[in-house]
Amino acid sequence: MPSAFESLLRKEVQQFIRDHENDDEQALLLKHKTILGLPASLIATQIADRRKARFKLPTFYQAQNILFPPSVNLEQCSSETTAKYKADEMASIISLIQGKQRGVLDLTGGFGVDTFFFSKAFQPVDYVEPFVDLFEIVKHNHATLGAKNIFHYNTTAEKFLKSTEHRYSLIYIDPSRRKSNQKVFKLADCDPDVVSLLDLIFSKTNNL
Repeated sequence: MPSAFESLLRKEVQQFIRDHENDDEQALLLKHKTILGLPASLIATQIADRRKARFKLPTFYQAQNILFPPSVNLEQCSSETTAKYKADEMASIISLIQGKQRGVLDLTGGFGVDTFFFSKAFQPVDYVEPFVDLFEIVKHNHATLGAKNIFHYNTTAEKFLKSTEHRYSLIYIDPSRRKSNQKVFKLADCDPDVVSLLDLIFSKTNNL
């Protein structure tokens, strides 16, 4: 895990984040360049994101030593209520599928909220995320939350699909609908491009 993330897990840093949860993070940035030896911006992001998670992700909010990603990743991730609903719906589909297949593949892992709740219903769950900083945060959080049946892969959806020999009961994909900060609407314009991946996906599963 990158050293900055390790430093965020220091006891005094985590305590500061909790103690200042309701502070104005912009005021903190104006007052401090560094806090406990870390860039104030890093601390401010954790404070702001933890506050946002209080109602959106109560399991993550209540746990000790959870790390939060850049705000855009937190904004794009599922709420806990939505993630639980997806997991329940997918579980009802999986129960109808016969044969020896690996559990669920989450091709667009992101902050790992969907993956975490999938892991409560399926054995196992494979998580794929190309951005290394986000990948390391999520891998740490899943371990902290006690999710032992999630396997993490730091690669792109396309590379993973080409390299894996598994067939899956179900593959889940929720592509980013933003490019260069502009919202897009066509599946082919999303990241990853689901349309171009369809043949690969259906070579690994019957259920998307």
